[in-house]
Amino acid sequence: MSEPARTHAPAVAIIGVGPRGLTVLERLVALAAKRFARQVPESAGPALTIHLIDPYPPGAGIVWRTDQPESLLMNTTIAEQTVFPDASCSFLDADDEPTGPSMAEWYSANGGTDPLDSTFPSRALYGRYLREAYARVRRSAPDFVEIVEHRTMAESVIDLPAMDLPEARPGTQQAAEDAASAAPGTSPGPFASAREQLVRCQNGTTIIASAVVLAVGHIPSAQPEERARLAAFAERRGGLYLPQGLPAEAPVAEVAPGDRVIVRGMGLNYFDLQTLFTHERGGRFLPLAGTDARCGGRLRYEPSGLEHHLALGSPRGIPYRSKPICHEHPKQDWPLRYFTRDNVALLAGLDDLDGDRFAEARFNDQLWPLILADLRLAYYHTLSQVRPEAFAGDPGQLREAIAEAVSRHLTRRTWHETHPQAAARETSENPQPAARANPA
Repeated sequence: MSEPARTHAPAVAIIGVGPRGLTVLERLVALAAKRFARQVPESAGPALTIHLIDPYPPGAGIVWRTDQPESLLMNTTIAEQTVFPDASCSFLDADDEPTGPSMAEWYSANGGTDPLDSTFPSRALYGRYLREAYARVRRSAPDFVEIVEHRTMAESVIDLPAMDLPEARPGTQQAAEDAASAAPGTSPGPFASAREQLVRCQNGTTIIASAVVLAVGHIPSAQPEERARLAAFAERRGGLYLPQGLPAEAPVAEVAPGDRVIVRGMGLNYFDLQTLFTHERGGRFLPLAGTDARCGGRLRYEPSGLEHHLALGSPRGIPYRSKPICHEHPKQDWPLRYFTRDNVALLAGLDDLDGDRFAEARFNDQLWPLILADLRLAYYHTLSQVRPEAFAGDPGQLREAIAEAVSRHLTRRTWHETHPQAAARETSENPQPAARANPA
């Protein structure tokens, strides 16, 4: 096992460097460049060290690997993707310039011509954007920001005990080294208190970090007993069992043409498997005569003869509805009426959310019902517009029922109800504001 990678400068470890980890890296680099630019002498060492821990290439990771089939698509459009913040982000200062292009800007600059708002790109294309975005972030990092890649997996994160280190006597060599190694803009002080974490990696590397960011995305699940039984049954019968995972990583080439394939689940991963079992086997989806395949047109399948016999199953027995591939792909924002700042503040027992105090609201118990109410309201509103015959009565009654349910929830699940002991210690007896939905 290697010695812990420890530096005098603050260190951050990012575990998982796909899209989420990449956006964290981008913000750390941009903020460090602003904070330390005028404080770090040219001869000084790094003011910040960022450790990137991922066995796969940073940016694309495993999900968006650039060598997967181009027929595997994203479920969002080109215009809906970006790594870099823009003017719509409230945390940027007025004079901040975008640190990089959105996917739409990158795609157009590289000669792309498909409609940005209605084209669902390949996952490999998104992976290439992420790969170039990572390279751009690395190039933009100043010399005093050190980025270290670790092509391995993190196995554990351990909280280290806090250590109080006495200050060295003034005028000694140790005092000079302590002052030089202190983070810019700070001083060692009489006691340097360190609350750090140790990351153990699969390849034996150990890293000590001031902060650890978990951006692992979809991680493989442990194999339960049921999967072990299915694998053993398939082996006894001369079959092949493929456990759940990324379709692009599944060894589907081992399934011979004409084999019967039982598929459990008909969600997003199923459609990727269907593509691998049809389009990637030489089959083609062609428009019927007289229809427009780009918007509402019907297709027919022309087999190649190398396909399989698919037997599909799921609890509902119904595949997911597809998103529209047309120029009218919806882009309209839905205004939130219940999951609002006022209602969150009410549930948290605060006058507002503008201060530094944390809103101690529980997600499942208090916030999720508000989110669900907004989702239901949006769904039934849309249904009333496109299929009014689906309602036996006035859709307005359903909207009133949702509003009434939210009102009861806000009354019963306030912070004072869910934190009675803490509420009893409150010294302020100011009445809470009445809850109400935002106007349409």
